[in-house]
Amino acid sequence: MSERLQLPNEIGRLTALNQYNVLDSLPEQEYDDITRLAAEVCQMPIALITLVDEDRQWFKSRQGFPLTQTPVQHSFCAHAITQPTQTMIVTDARQDDRFSDNPLVTGEHNIVFYAGAPIVNKEGIALGSLCVIDNEPRQLRPSQLQALQALARQVMTLLELRRANHDLMLREAQIQAEIRLQQQTQQALATSELKFRSLIDEAPVATSLYVGQEFRVELANTPMLTYWGKDRSVIGKPLIAALPELDGQSFLAILDNVFSTGKSYEARNAPATLLVGGVLRTYYFDYTYKPLRNPAGEVYAIMNMAVDVTAQVMARQQLEESEARFRNVVEQSLSPICILKGEALVLELGNQPLLDIWGLGWEALGQPLLTTLPELNDQPIVGWLQQVFRTGVTLQLQDIPAYFISNDGVRKDRYFNFVFQPWRESDNTITGVMVMATDVTDQLRDRQALAASENSYKLLATELEQRVSERTQELTYVNQDLLRSNENLQQFAYVASHDLQEPLRKIQSFSTLLDERFGDNLGDEGRDYLNRMCSAGARMSNLIRDLLAFSRIATRQQAFEPVSLSTIVAEVLRTLELTIAERDAQLTIGELPVVNGDESQLSQLLQNLLSNALKFTPAGQRPVVSVQARYCKRSELPPHLRPTSSAARFCHLTVTDQGIGFDEKYTERIFQVFQRLHGKQQYVGTGVGLAICQRVVDNHGGSITAQSKPGQGAVFSVYLPMPLSD
Repeated sequence: MSERLQLPNEIGRLTALNQYNVLDSLPEQEYDDITRLAAEVCQMPIALITLVDEDRQWFKSRQGFPLTQTPVQHSFCAHAITQPTQTMIVTDARQDDRFSDNPLVTGEHNIVFYAGAPIVNKEGIALGSLCVIDNEPRQLRPSQLQALQALARQVMTLLELRRANHDLMLREAQIQAEIRLQQQTQQALATSELKFRSLIDEAPVATSLYVGQEFRVELANTPMLTYWGKDRSVIGKPLIAALPELDGQSFLAILDNVFSTGKSYEARNAPATLLVGGVLRTYYFDYTYKPLRNPAGEVYAIMNMAVDVTAQVMARQQLEESEARFRNVVEQSLSPICILKGEALVLELGNQPLLDIWGLGWEALGQPLLTTLPELNDQPIVGWLQQVFRTGVTLQLQDIPAYFISNDGVRKDRYFNFVFQPWRESDNTITGVMVMATDVTDQLRDRQALAASENSYKLLATELEQRVSERTQELTYVNQDLLRSNENLQQFAYVASHDLQEPLRKIQSFSTLLDERFGDNLGDEGRDYLNRMCSAGARMSNLIRDLLAFSRIATRQQAFEPVSLSTIVAEVLRTLELTIAERDAQLTIGELPVVNGDESQLSQLLQNLLSNALKFTPAGQRPVVSVQARYCKRSELPPHLRPTSSAARFCHLTVTDQGIGFDEKYTERIFQVFQRLHGKQQYVGTGVGLAICQRVVDNHGGSITAQSKPGQGAVFSVYLPMPLSD
């Protein structure tokens, strides 16, 4: 403002002001203590004792402000004193027509908030004000406002003391005046200290004063003692003696630093562990440590002001924990969930299922809904969301079609069940909408497909009846073919056992006679041919025997009965005892169960597996073979096995060796007829043994497989179904 404010009774006011002889006086500790206390109580960076002269405002004491005076036309105080009985508060000077163009507002001092309590003498004349100032909009609590007004009265008391002293100087002689002035000054100081102590005691804010480096508790008002859980007996004691629970906490170290550096310390939401009512617990405080200096500028004490914010901190912590739990529920949910804030429906929170449906990434967070999903402009979803935001009424919608276009341009058409619920803050204000969606596309299409196919099912029912009849006839023919096939296989078994073996036996017999009678005359080449012929005959005999066994297993369909696997293994070991003794084999046989099956076939199964375990152990290496069994559930079977039995439990029989092993890529091949992984010169055999094992296991409704690595042995696993009674 450029024009000077015209004050009522200005001449009388200036006359009264000059009677105090305070203008342009030196700084005084009493006034500085008051501005410091005002700044601390109101928690403001600036506090001034302002006196309004004819053409200027002069600052008797200033805390946090560099100027000693300003032109009166720039004065906030000049406005404050127009209402001597009221405290003037300007929340934001930038918005106030009286001050918006004031250089103190627009310039480097950047005054935004102002609160000034008039300094009024006993005649009711306002001489100036005690004001607090901040560079941002603020509010004063009633307790702070009362404290500011009380301090303004204290300033007036000091001014009255000043005028009294000045009158005494005029009435008495120089020496007597000096003596009396000293007495008056001492009395004023005592009065000031008493008032200061009284002010602290009566202050609504918890306040205490620590004197000296041992931080002796000089003053502590009732709110502070209540915070401590102590009575007035702590006054005069060092702080650590008054509050021993502070040992190990940071407060004493902070006080040491404030005392040594002379710099104030301020904390917000600081934890303090205090023994209150015999219970040690943690409280939270906003507090300040303000150093106080003597006339020599030395720190002699520290003023502590505190506000208990435990309830606010705990409430905030509970709110944060609640929000964290809610966010976790949203993020872990398998259904799409999001929170949209404001009329623009900005995505504040969402989860991965939601982004997957939208075809977008996490960059969608913080963006308006229509910015990330412009395709919703021509869909009714946005209208429903805005309706919920305006009315606060929850919407539940079923089978709603919607489509979204992903970042790669692909359109996805889906159907949803929606719940649109208003999002309310703690004060019940609606600030957004929570969306919960369930993708029912598959269910809806299934229902549609089911409805569409009902007529087809009716038509199919008739057709299926006809097909069943035809299939029954076909099965009759197939059964007849199977009977003929079994007869053919039996005839083949007969031929293999008689017609094929008869000429083979003659070949073997003549080969033996030729060796016995003419072997010495054949020479080396002739004897080699003879040996090859005998060897080929022996292999042919083994092959015919194995094929005969294979065909018999394929055609044998005897009823199953309980069979002891332990008994079968014992019989097989007796059959193989010569080989076991020759190889010095080590066999470990576990406890084996009773299963339902064909004893003869199961004997062939185990004899082939144990023979292979001995045979495929390299020469010179002691065979180590283990036979074990356990029960297992159907769900525990290897995924690639599909036994024909529907049994819920199986006997898992394992035959483990430490032989040459094989590459598992040949696992299926080794169970086929005539399949060999090694040459005849290395390991004898016909390639039929494991095929017989496969056929035996198939006949019993089970499965067989193997695990192995070259050079690391093999484990053959047989799964035989167990009857329900087991």
